[in-house]
Amino acid sequence: MRLGFTTWNFEEEIISGQKDVMALMDDAKAMGFACIEFMGYHLASIDSAYLQTVKARAQGLGLTISAIDVRNMNFGGRWFEFRTDVAMIKFWILAAAMLGCPVIGVFLGRFDAAEARRKQIETDIQGFRECLAFAESYGVKLGIENHRIYIANKDADPDEQELEDLLYIVRTIGSPSLGAIPDSDNFFRRGFADLTSEERERNYSHFAQLMKHAVHAHIKIKGRGADAGALHCDLNRLARILVDSNYDGDVSLEFMKPLKADKREALESNLQVFQAALSAAGARVE
Repeated sequence: MRLGFTTWNFEEEIISGQKDVMALMDDAKAMGFACIEFMGYHLASIDSAYLQTVKARAQGLGLTISAIDVRNMNFGGRWFEFRTDVAMIKFWILAAAMLGCPVIGVFLGRFDAAEARRKQIETDIQGFRECLAFAESYGVKLGIENHRIYIANKDADPDEQELEDLLYIVRTIGSPSLGAIPDSDNFFRRGFADLTSEERERNYSHFAQLMKHAVHAHIKIKGRGADAGALHCDLNRLARILVDSNYDGDVSLEFMKPLKADKREALESNLQVFQAALSAAGARVE
């Protein structure tokens, strides 16, 4: 298993010009990570020469580019918005192939009324099938992240429904090139620290169910590794879920913002705690 982080953690620094993906790859190596995940729009260019430079930098550092997050935020929008997102997914599949990246991260579409849910699920299936036919020719997998709570309102999309829909879509399509990207804290509109004990148990259960189909995974962090019990899911318990699921892929540490600690300190301390937790659970960690 390889541990890394997503460049979304440093979106503010990228926007302000303080960091870019090249500098973040250097940082990942210096902090002891083995892989890095890119937000597609954090890459500075779309031309092949630039992408080959990024790939060469990663290889020179001994880093794996674990995933590219597409942010198809309009999969549930109007027809032309849906077609634009399909085209965007296909573009990042091409970029992933050039970068040697195995996974593209995508979202389910949003819907604005509860009665539109079934129709949106069928639209999702249609879009993913088209993108998968394209991805498979390049050896790239699609992973659906549980993220819909951030793009649909609660009345239209109760918290508990995305797990059911995501699993239904993965099973209905039934392709080895389509899986899940379980995120440990995207099941409720409130962060883990604010959940009831019952909701926390359901959070772990949902994560475990998605891990059975995982092609990549996100572990949310908010403070230092020692603060895990108070601020985010128990890293020891998450490690056991990964091991029990026989998962041996890449994992990205992702911030819950606003962060409660210095970003580098948060990453380094959580990396140490999670490495130890995985090793104690019997995982092989690179």
